[in-house]
Amino acid sequence: MKKILALGLLCFGIAVAEKMGGLDIGAAVPNFQLTNQDNQATQFKAFRGKVVVLSFLFTQCPDPSKCPMLSAKLSKLQELTAQMEGNRVELVSITLDPKNDTPEVLKAYAQGHKAKNWTFLTGKPNDILKVAGLFGEMYYDERGTVVHNTRTSIIDTQGKLRRVFTDNDWKMTEMAGAIRQLLD
Repeated sequence: MKKILALGLLCFGIAVAEKMGGLDIGAAVPNFQLTNQDNQATQFKAFRGKVVVLSFLFTQCPDPSKCPMLSAKLSKLQELTAQMEGNRVELVSITLDPKNDTPEVLKAYAQGHKAKNWTFLTGKPNDILKVAGLFGEMYYDERGTVVHNTRTSIIDTQGKLRRVFTDNDWKMTEMAGAIRQLLD
């Protein structure tokens, strides 16, 4: 029964991503609202004027090659971008496990990663599913654990999608170069 439910959720996630078509490179990211780690409503349009590095993760991820690796890379990236351009780059990580990743949990996670110019977002499951679909992030719950692909997107200062990295195999120099190009 659980496998059927998990398969149904995966198909639903794929259907949402296909229905929404995902965003093409160069497309404007529509405004959406979720809740940040300080329990404040946060609209995506608040990041206009900054290059945004947007990712999806969850704090209890058991796979070291997924969220823990992504978080470690983003921690290093935030240090690098602070040296490059200070407040003109914002990291945004959206949880795929809103049931467990409350604003309080995300705040502790952010503090553990010394987050600066790094916003962690949560919200209602359907809202997160819609946003994930915009970026081609697919996920489902399998026996209490979220299974997902890994995508990190770069959005320019005008709110347009400029690049999508799949998996965690992106190199720091490649990511920093893409950010630098959008800042120039």
